[in-house]
Parts: sequence; C-alpha cells; structure tokens
Amino acid sequence: MTFLVVGDVICDTYVVGDVSGISPEAPVPVLASVDERRCLGGAANVAANLRALGCEVCLVGVVGDDVAGRYVRERLRVQGIAELLLRDAGRPTTEKTRIMARHQQVVRLDRESRRPMPAELIAQALARTNSVLPEVDGLICSDYDKGVCTPGLLDPLFERAKAAALPIFVDPKARDFARYRGATVLTPNLAEVGHATRDRPEPESLASAAERLLRRSEAQALLVTRGEAGMSLFRPAEVPHHLPAHARDVVDVTGAGDTVIAAFAAAAVGGLSYAEAAWLANVAASIAVGKAGTAVVCRDELEAQAQVARTDAAERRASAGDGSGSPG
Repeated sequence: MTFLVVGDVICDTYVVGDVSGISPEAPVPVLASVDERRCLGGAANVAANLRALGCEVCLVGVVGDDVAGRYVRERLRVQGIAELLLRDAGRPTTEKTRIMARHQQVVRLDRESRRPMPAELIAQALARTNSVLPEVDGLICSDYDKGVCTPGLLDPLFERAKAAALPIFVDPKARDFARYRGATVLTPNLAEVGHATRDRPEPESLASAAERLLRRSEAQALLVTRGEAGMSLFRPAEVPHHLPAHARDVVDVTGAGDTVIAAFAAAAVGGLSYAEAAWLANVAASIAVGKAGTAVVCRDELEAQAQVARTDAAERRASAGDGSGSPG
C-alpha cells in the first residue's frame, strides 16, 4: 500500500537531564542536560508510523531553512519516506522542544508560525500532490493548525482525491469541520470534538456531538479517541461502536493520535472493516503510549500485541460466557 500524507510537519526535540538543585537567580530548578534528541512529529510522524507498518509513503508539507528542517529531511530520507517538502525561508520549521527531568516534562518551548501558506506555496503543494495521486491508495491529512491545511489546499486536493476514488483520512484540529467536507474518516480526540461543537461532550452526549460533526463534514465515519476511556466509532444511522482502552502502563501520550490514524488508515485500505480497523488502531495506540516521547509502532510489535489482545478477549468471553470481544 502507498499513502500520500499532507499536513503540518513538526520536529520534536527532547532535552533530558537531572535536576541538580534550585537556581540562585530565580526559584526554578537547574537541569543538568545529559541527552538531547530529535524525532519526527506531526505529519512526519504519521508518515513514519505508516512506514513502520510496511507502507510506502509520500509526504507533502512545509519546513523552514533551518536546523530542524534539515533534520526532518534527512530523517525522512533515512526512513525511506519520499519527501516532497516545500521550503519557506520566511517561516521556521515547527519545532516543539520538551525539557525533561528524566520522565517528567518541565516545560515545552514551541517555535512556529501559524500563518496560512501563501498562494504560491499552495500552488506548489498541489502540483506535488497531483504528481503522486495516481500512484497512491489513500490520502491522509494531518492538521496541527500550523497553516498548511487551509481550505485553499484541502478543497482542490480532496476534490482530486475523490475523483480518483481515494479514501481520505483526516486528523482534524480546525474548529469548523466543514473544512474537511468530503473526507472519508475523521479521527479527532475528545477535546477536538468539544472544540468543534463548542461544548464539553460527556459520555451521554458524545453520540449527539458526533452526529453533528458527521453531518457537517459529510464523512462516512468519526473515530473519537478518548484517552483512558478508549475509542468510539460513529457512523451515520448506525449504533456507536465503543472500544475500551488496551493500555496498561501509560508513559507518554505524545503523538498517539498520529499512530491511530496511520494504523486505522492502513487497516482500512488493507481491506478491514471500519470496526476492525478501529480495533487495530486501538491496539496500536496502547503500544505507542507505553513508549517515552514521540514514538512509532512497527508491524511486528502490532501483530504481537494484537494476538495478545485477541487472547485476552477470548479469555474474557469464556469467563463471561458471552460472545463479546474484539472483531479481530
């Protein structure tokens, strides 16, 4: 399978150290840095997760003419991801720097620009997507609200993808889900659902909120990630499908949404039903949140964990004496 990923490319940087005391200059801890590392984030992390699952990937986004941008390009090359990135010298590569006292995040520094891409860059991005659309099996839009996923880009891109009968998967950040009209599946988290509906959805009102967003976006399905409560799959005129969380030890939720959309899209394009794809994405998320920092889930560990989850579900069914469990 081959995917085109379009969206906000991020460089995630981690500075990890030990707290050696309190600064005499201000009441803040002094961190003796022992390690600094970078990894792919945002749309680049979606691409990395797809690649780890065995997919071929083309990535379209924007980076600046800076150290973070050069790291992203090189890392994509090493991972075998076809990068069709645009370079904008007038904006920095989006970089999130997390200062960590071992496993505890002390502060996060964001270097970014959220201004929408100018018309000339949109035209270049569309030209690059057009060059690969005939060769891909699905389109993923990773919107982190950093100025790439504007209507000027998404409207013609979605129109061309639909004309090619390609499924479109979107991880949304915009408040107005009408921006994603024409998408096949949306994968918001609970906070993003609340942001889009201007409400705080409770378990009993989530189905109503999902129904409104499905109408607004005209999507076939909405997969809502709910943290420790698991996931819920909503489809028009169908009973919601709820999945409990598989994760036992949550270390870091950073980038888990990237893993979810990558695993769901790969499973759905690979022929699984939406319910089966959601179950597999739920398993993938349980692996991702058990790792420190932005992480990818490879195919072998997903298959192994899926087998464990199936065995656990079978044992629960046997104990309960009913037919509930995973669709996998």
